[in-house]
Amino acid sequence: MAINYSELVKSLIEEQAKIQQSSEISLEIIFDDLRKHYLLVQVGWHNNHWIYGCLLHLDIINNKVYIQQNNTEISVAEKLVELEFLKQILSSDFTLHLNENSQNMPLIRSTSKSNQ
Repeated sequence: MAINYSELVKSLIEEQAKIQQSSEISLEIIFDDLRKHYLLVQVGWHNNHWIYGCLLHLDIINNKVYIQQNNTEISVAEKLVELEFLKQILSSDFTLHLNENSQNMPLIRSTSKSNQ
């Protein structure tokens, strides 16, 4: 079964939008399926100061998820693996074998130095 990275990334961003929601600052979810860019941006005024910032920016390049920006408190790579694992369990008799000694997560690459 092929992994639908776009749906995983969208699900993650929508989930984070619910968590990050504020009454003063609006969140914009930006999905560009054609170019495979997915963002969660905050925009608005807070105490007479303009706020604009990218909370999450994920790209899909050559069937790999690139974490371009992560200004949330979650580990995006771990969350994507968790979402795919849960999806596989719910949709079929899927068995996942993980190497507990591995520091790298397959199929997910991060361009950030902190690997989040």
